[in-house]
Amino acid sequence: MNKHKKYLELSDVVKKYGEFTALNGLSLTIFDGEFISFLGPSGCGKTTLLRAIAGLDLQTSGLVIQNGKDVSDEPSNKRDFGIVFQSYALFPNLTVRDNVAYGLENRKMPKKVIASKVEDLLEMVGLPGSESKYPAQLSGGQQQRVALARALATSPGLLLLDEPLSALDAQVRVYLRKEIKALQNKLGVTTIMVTHDQEEALTMADRIVVMNHGVIEQVGTPEQIYQQPANAFVAGFIGTTNLLSCQLLSTSSLSTAGVNLACECRVDMVGQKALMAIRPEDIRVSNDSEASVNSLDVTVDDIEYLGAFSRVLVSHEDGLKLKTEFSMNVMRDLSIKVGKVITVTLPVEHIRLFPEERSL
Repeated sequence: MNKHKKYLELSDVVKKYGEFTALNGLSLTIFDGEFISFLGPSGCGKTTLLRAIAGLDLQTSGLVIQNGKDVSDEPSNKRDFGIVFQSYALFPNLTVRDNVAYGLENRKMPKKVIASKVEDLLEMVGLPGSESKYPAQLSGGQQQRVALARALATSPGLLLLDEPLSALDAQVRVYLRKEIKALQNKLGVTTIMVTHDQEEALTMADRIVVMNHGVIEQVGTPEQIYQQPANAFVAGFIGTTNLLSCQLLSTSSLSTAGVNLACECRVDMVGQKALMAIRPEDIRVSNDSEASVNSLDVTVDDIEYLGAFSRVLVSHEDGLKLKTEFSMNVMRDLSIKVGKVITVTLPVEHIRLFPEERSL
């Protein structure tokens, strides 16, 4: 990845359908060789943005610059990209070979070159010897590999993936996302993937673009998005979060559900209603009642077993309810069971505060 070479630049992109604004002035820079994920809930505009980049559905206004060239008004067939759709979109009446060769034949390449290229591509996506099969003879995961080979056949500068794994079962999805990421690293092709699957975005992307209601809420690495959410929407959308209304009493204290907690707060937020966020895994449990900042005695209300860890719902006598997550070792060592009173600590450094208007 070349972090210094801009490959795709979007400037103030707007897309309207009548009175409805699907994209509301989006600007974004994507660098050469980067793997970017557009992540957000259904209807947030991520696929609309992908289609605008591809020229499949032109934006109402704004610029799309690809590799230094203004392609804002160019039709899709004049743009340099390969695309993989959620539904694979393979031609059912064509063999795997003919599906992969489709774009190459359109470019009138020599038959020997096409045959060699198809063989190399199928080897690359793990389907050697499948040339004579038809899509109906392949599993969903295999069809998606063929779609990927077809998208890469013309050696595009940009690879677009529109929910590429959502139609597959969980095990195949996990396997294929590793394969796609490894292939992207090997080829160095700039890639944009649309997904609503957080795990997919967190494990595959170099940077994630979190979208909501046609705007970009945050752009950052998976670690930044997860650990330093820009606002309450991102905090609530990515992963599991305790998101609680609170009153900011001072630059170092807040009150939520009748419980006072230490925090770190900007001066301009003091006296305001706000939202406090803390991840379940950041809440610590202690097997003694040694006093420490933000330690609370809570009762275990519910335990959701999730294999390597359990999600434990606890409540304080004043009404505060929290989701916590403890490893199976902690669950065993402390004999955590429904009805048991345990001591938990909410570390100040893991408490994040957002203006209340940014709520979900």
